[in-house]
Amino acid sequence: MRKPLSLLLLLAAACAANPLPAEEMIPGATVEGRVFDAETGEPLEGALVSIYQLPALPANPEDYRAWNHDDTTVVANATTDENGAFSVVVSWGYYQLYYSARNHDVGYSEPFELAVKEVYSVEVSLPFQEEAVARKPNLYLYPVEETAIAVELAFPAGGRVLESNPLYEGGWSTTVRPDGSFGSGYRFFFYEAETPDNWVRERGWLIEKENLESFFRENLTAYGFRGAEIEDFIEYWVPELEAMEEPQFMIYPQTTEIIDPLIELDIQPAPDSLLRLYYVIDNCEPLFALVSPPEIPAFERAGFTAVEWGVVLDNVSGRQVK
Repeated sequence: MRKPLSLLLLLAAACAANPLPAEEMIPGATVEGRVFDAETGEPLEGALVSIYQLPALPANPEDYRAWNHDDTTVVANATTDENGAFSVVVSWGYYQLYYSARNHDVGYSEPFELAVKEVYSVEVSLPFQEEAVARKPNLYLYPVEETAIAVELAFPAGGRVLESNPLYEGGWSTTVRPDGSFGSGYRFFFYEAETPDNWVRERGWLIEKENLESFFRENLTAYGFRGAEIEDFIEYWVPELEAMEEPQFMIYPQTTEIIDPLIELDIQPAPDSLLRLYYVIDNCEPLFALVSPPEIPAFERAGFTAVEWGVVLDNVSGRQVK
């Protein structure tokens, strides 16, 4: 659930210019500002500022969100420096700003008009958002032969297990068959975990709600998942996401090198092949228009294989990450 946002907007006009037709728009207006931590007042380095251009000023500006409209465009992205400052030159037009920073809640300005040589200055404070929840990671183990296996989770940056099945009491220890089954009908180890929100949102895919199933089938297959691993994901997550209000989602993959610093997975004996993939699924407010799709690394199953998928929901309706 979004936290209250303290937002101070300062608008200074350098000259009073008449609006120009779209075909005569030229660079020369400036959007600048600083982004701070709402609690400490310290500047936030590396915060992302997305500048959306609008076709006109909306009738209800307080309720307007540019990223929910097809007729808006991200014309520039800016990253704040060590002083929390950014500055971008744009053309005359109508704009709305969107702010995001790691471990902080998001923020946005009201829509505004910007004339040639005009300077729009903003100071924004983003509330700290301490934790995220890795939801429903499923861990599948496939030893070459029936093997006694021990699994432990660790949280180098802080965190804890919230739910698990079988019950996680400092670890799991059981005998696993080559088809991945163990105990009385188990096929995978399930857990949910609380971690710092250090997940990476740099590359991903913008997916319409009606395309979620086909996307996940193709994407999971491309990463190296197969069979029941994919069906389990589809069966749980597609209905969950389709029941939400958002018409589209931004999906950021998190691979082993991103997951390990947050959730370490110690499997003994160690697997010969290990595949870990989480998706950070966002409600599409971030800088989706200029986000590039990631490259998918090759994965080959050889010997004792362990594969795991999970999801982190970020700012989506009906779910509160806390």
